[in-house]
Amino acid sequence: MGYTAKQACETLDRYLNLSEKEIIENTKQRGFVLTLSNEEKVVIFTYPIVHKQDNSKNYFDTRDSGAYERAVAWNYSLEHGYKYFCIGVNDQVEKYKNYVFSLECDEKTIEKLSGTKNGKRSATERGNQIIIPNGYIPSRDFVRIRNDLGTFISIIHVDSIYDYLEKYDNRPYMSDNDVFIELNTEDNDNDKSENLENEKIDIGTNIIFYGVPGAGKSYQIDKIINQDRSERVVFHPDYTYSDFVGQILPKVIGDKLQYTFIPGPFTRILKRAIEDKEHKMYYLVIEEINRGNAPAIFGDIFQLLDRNRDGSGKYRVSNSDIAKIVYNDENRFIRIPGNLTILATMNTSDQNIFTLDTAFQRRWDMCLIKNDIVNAEHACLSIEGSEVSWGGFAKITNTEILNFEESLGGIGDKRLGAYFIQTNELDKKNFSQKVLKYLWDDAFKMDHSVYFNEKIASLDNIIDIFNEESSETDSLKKVLNDTVYEKMIDASQDIERNKKNVR
Repeated sequence: MGYTAKQACETLDRYLNLSEKEIIENTKQRGFVLTLSNEEKVVIFTYPIVHKQDNSKNYFDTRDSGAYERAVAWNYSLEHGYKYFCIGVNDQVEKYKNYVFSLECDEKTIEKLSGTKNGKRSATERGNQIIIPNGYIPSRDFVRIRNDLGTFISIIHVDSIYDYLEKYDNRPYMSDNDVFIELNTEDNDNDKSENLENEKIDIGTNIIFYGVPGAGKSYQIDKIINQDRSERVVFHPDYTYSDFVGQILPKVIGDKLQYTFIPGPFTRILKRAIEDKEHKMYYLVIEEINRGNAPAIFGDIFQLLDRNRDGSGKYRVSNSDIAKIVYNDENRFIRIPGNLTILATMNTSDQNIFTLDTAFQRRWDMCLIKNDIVNAEHACLSIEGSEVSWGGFAKITNTEILNFEESLGGIGDKRLGAYFIQTNELDKKNFSQKVLKYLWDDAFKMDHSVYFNEKIASLDNIIDIFNEESSETDSLKKVLNDTVYEKMIDASQDIERNKKNVR
């Protein structure tokens, strides 16, 4: 028997430390009112997160489970002016223990996505379950992701639940839904939410694209932005506020040495966006945002990241240096305009270098870039000296990495992205120095024998053996665990067959 709604309610009660609660009628005890420490009341509707045993799917079963009860809870929140939270749990899945999943969208949106109408299954619309990406393993107190249907899901550790319930305010989107869910009438609004990856950004926003190294995060950003109206920076441990915003430097003017404020990329793109009379969209791109101390780098402009509905900044700050550059008036306040979008990338393998704290991260939308290995343009190309294709190699390697990480209790996401290595890098030299070195030094450093040939004693040994000139033995077979190698051969053949069938 699967994980039930009753079990989910019991789990959430435990996470919230509830001995009793105010149940909302006609919700089968899944909807209740919670009074927070600040005396604010919120409505919570509880979902069991469905987990397939083969980890092929993890989702809110909004299509088949509790649609009527969910609508009742939603209406109750509207009637009383309470914040509303649709929260999923599953404490029987190891990676989800001590985490809750908050579905951040209104009831009308859930209806559209799930194919439910007025609290019941639609007779005509099949709908979709609201998916949690399979490869996602919670590892931080708070993260906000955008799933493949375009909705947002927040993942919160139990220690941060009450902080989240108090600080996150979803009433702005609730106020747009000025009609209640009519439980006994028809609604023919069948609009579909679009995936962020296919959207044109026409209102200023802040988005972090995240995924494994080489998944295509920067490529996705390049499809969105206008290169002529953009600034691009890379954060790193030594990158500072002065590098980002600007700094006062000595400059010779005429025959005199003067100290002048030299604008950084943030100030330069801000000035261009504000001065554009046509209000065209401008882009600030931050690569590897968590490889630098992002809150410190943003400094006093940190609070500018809060946005109004039109994309403009909610708040303003006083910064005379920036104001003088942007407005030629050092007394003006600084505010982000609605035509400036900030896009960032983050490797999931680097999430512990500089952890993005909750206060910083909640000001960004999170968008997972799927690691689509089998459809990569070079998936069927063979690695030099081997019968194994790049797609077969990467697919099996990632499975082995996930299994290995799980055996260690979760050590981070070390998987290979589809474009971790490019088409022109499948030669022996590049492949060994870039891919095999990474796997030896990083992904499997805790136990090389689970992946590599147990007779190999060092990285030098791997590179020497792999690069040996020999037409008799497959180069990968010589350096990898026999079981792993055979799986790669099978996966390579499967990918090739599927490609041919598609053609």
